[in-house]
Amino acid sequence: MRYDKRSPHEVHRVQTIMERIDREQRARNLKKRMQPCAVRTRNPASRTRNKQNSYDCLTSDNCQSNIDHRLSITKITKIVSELITEFVGSESNFPYGLRFIDSYRFLASSLDKLVIYIIRKKIDCAEKLENLCLPPRESFYSSLIGDTIYSDLYLKTNILLADVFESFCDNCVASYGLDPAYYYTLPSFTQLLPHDFRWVDDKNTKFRILVKNDFEKSLYKLMNNAEFGKTVENVRNRINVKLLTKWQGKYVLHINDAEAMIAKPNLHSHSIFSENLTIKLRKLEVKFDKPIYVGMCILDISKTCLYEFHYMVPLFREKCKIMYIDTDSLILIKKSSSQQLKMLRTLILIAVLITVKGDECIPRSFGNNSIVCVCNSTYCDTVSKQKLQQNQLLWYTSTEDGKRMQSSVMNFTAKNESDLVLTVDVNQKFQKIQGFGGAMTDAAALNIKTLSNKTQQILLESYFGSNGIGYTFTRIPIAGTDFSTRPYTYDDVPNDFTLSHFKLVEEDDFKIEYLHYIKNIMSDELKIITTAWSAPAWMKNSKSITWGTLKSEYYQLYADYILKFFDAYKERGINIWGITPGNEPLDGFIPFFPFNAMGWTPTTSAAWTVEHLAPTLANAGYNPLYVAMDDQRFEIPWFTELMFEYPKTKELFSGTAVHWYADEMFSPLRLTQLHDKYPDKFILMTEACTGSSPLDKEKVILGSWERGQKYALDIIENLSHWMVGWIDWNMALNEYGAPNWAKNYVDSPIIVMPQTDEFYKQPMFYAISHFSQFVPRNSYRILSTGLEDNPNIKTIAFLTPEQYIVVVAVNKAYTAFTITVKNKNKNNVVNVHLPAKSFNTLLYLAQE
Repeated sequence: MRYDKRSPHEVHRVQTIMERIDREQRARNLKKRMQPCAVRTRNPASRTRNKQNSYDCLTSDNCQSNIDHRLSITKITKIVSELITEFVGSESNFPYGLRFIDSYRFLASSLDKLVIYIIRKKIDCAEKLENLCLPPRESFYSSLIGDTIYSDLYLKTNILLADVFESFCDNCVASYGLDPAYYYTLPSFTQLLPHDFRWVDDKNTKFRILVKNDFEKSLYKLMNNAEFGKTVENVRNRINVKLLTKWQGKYVLHINDAEAMIAKPNLHSHSIFSENLTIKLRKLEVKFDKPIYVGMCILDISKTCLYEFHYMVPLFREKCKIMYIDTDSLILIKKSSSQQLKMLRTLILIAVLITVKGDECIPRSFGNNSIVCVCNSTYCDTVSKQKLQQNQLLWYTSTEDGKRMQSSVMNFTAKNESDLVLTVDVNQKFQKIQGFGGAMTDAAALNIKTLSNKTQQILLESYFGSNGIGYTFTRIPIAGTDFSTRPYTYDDVPNDFTLSHFKLVEEDDFKIEYLHYIKNIMSDELKIITTAWSAPAWMKNSKSITWGTLKSEYYQLYADYILKFFDAYKERGINIWGITPGNEPLDGFIPFFPFNAMGWTPTTSAAWTVEHLAPTLANAGYNPLYVAMDDQRFEIPWFTELMFEYPKTKELFSGTAVHWYADEMFSPLRLTQLHDKYPDKFILMTEACTGSSPLDKEKVILGSWERGQKYALDIIENLSHWMVGWIDWNMALNEYGAPNWAKNYVDSPIIVMPQTDEFYKQPMFYAISHFSQFVPRNSYRILSTGLEDNPNIKTIAFLTPEQYIVVVAVNKAYTAFTITVKNKNKNNVVNVHLPAKSFNTLLYLAQE
């Protein structure tokens, strides 16, 4: 409606009309609520209830009481979560009209007709509805015609609504070789469709010529439209819009026209549009002619994905360009180094097509070169592996600007192109590498559990699987840590001297489940190292779980407590490889320490282990490796030295565990001192994470290259000083670095995003990968010289059991460098360009 703003009379008239519209709507709604249940009068009136699987069961609010319990909801199939009704009696004594609406919109016969079949022909007692199993398809074979009568008779004699889909499924399978269920689950394709989409259009056109009914003619036409995302429209939402503008030639409202529109039973709403009044009316007839209806929820998700993929284009620069755009369609072509095209996934049938190299990172930027790689239930980047010939080098690089494990093959040559020469001496061997890993804390397990089952598996495979980064270690706490949702132990009942209340918790169920999955997907042995943060508070002198020491009268009881943990995990199929006396033993001497801790001196730690823990475990048949200290570098070598002074301790313990939190303040030469004094004892990193400093205002920085670089440099430094392995802290946390009951939040190589069923691989993940994926267990560190004094490039070299030489080089500078790699006493060299801010792994066969 348009009116003269200078006329108060017309303004009042418009306000009056709008008030009348509102009154009419409220009155109709009240009338509906006051009416008795519609099934009394056989007039089908109903309230739609959307189900999980998009089925709508139509009933009214007060039907249940009016029919004296003769109508009840029963669960029929997994596909139909709660839908159908049981009917009692024949048609004559069933005076209730029912209507069923199918939200998928593509059934050849409506559910309304299906209900009629059930009531009038076959269902005469409730017992027939008790059997929820389908008879075999062969039961519907006709000996008269020598063929099945499945599609007709089966639909009319069964109330399992899933079977209504069979005719449509059979049609699609016969025509296209495609099962519509895969459309519903949004499948991934592994290659481009041949010859564009023309073959699909031509095939559907031929089908339209052959068919004889209107439904199938519309079906094949709309199957072509599906290429452009047109089948996702919800036709039920279509409305008629009436624009009321004139009255006697003037731009004011004609009151009679307005009254007629307001009185219509299909009135939807009203609004002002450019000073005119619009009346929106629901359509009285809706034609459900869409062959596939996925739903508006999926459509919204697809648009989000379209935006994400579109913003990815600048990261690939000239290698990625937009080929096609439509309403809900976006096709990007990404060229790989081999000029091959691969398709990542398809959303909303074929509405979204994006092609990337199958093993490449799907990047997501958070600004300032902060980039993560996104993984979900359908895709996760992997590293392509290939066999090398003699005189070839395989180079993997990751860079701050977005490259992740990109590979190139290079050839050795006689020409030296750089003054920066790295010489590798395969004959100078040092320590044997035992591997890399991460901790399965309560927080890690709980975060992984928030993802779908498939995404959980992909996350674990990213660490431990055949296409993962080669983890062989994991660290599990005995009971709670700060990275739990609460402070707890396995027996918090005071004075439980028989430990009768000892019990694993739900978090252990999750961890054990994941440990079994990891063991099944690994080709190597999984080594599990464990430790306790604290004994139960009632065993300690402080009566607190966060500080204090173990009372000497409870030394044996606490050893029994640890034995119960070993037994409980063994009963569930998990064996422990190694154990330390306690986590960070000096923390427990700090009064009111903020989270779980228990103090041990070197002497008490050795005495309890030698006199109580080791004999207790041995008598029960356990023989784990005992590892000393489990604390910071500044305690080396004196803590281990004092422990080994206790009788039998040096013979019992196999090595020393170290944490990284003081590495920047104390020289790695302490590790060399420890090795020189005890050359037969290994040194193992058992905990590292970023974001742990009180100076770190942001505990989680998504895509932080600096934190990844810190990991890579620490691994090089520690392994260059006799460390045999490197175990990270939490394998997965959420975007806040949680949960942590003490609010001691930190960062993690993998961040889970449960709201989108995704997880992010951070630069820290790839920093570890440049070592762990190429340096398997029983590799040797070997001598590499020439770049030790270079402030920008840090390197380390290894010899694998398969006789590959692995060189890892980190370029810290914002400038690229070319280095020349050569083997000692060999003439051939290879010249490698190290990009600015990069991790690099060089892999080649040892030259004979």
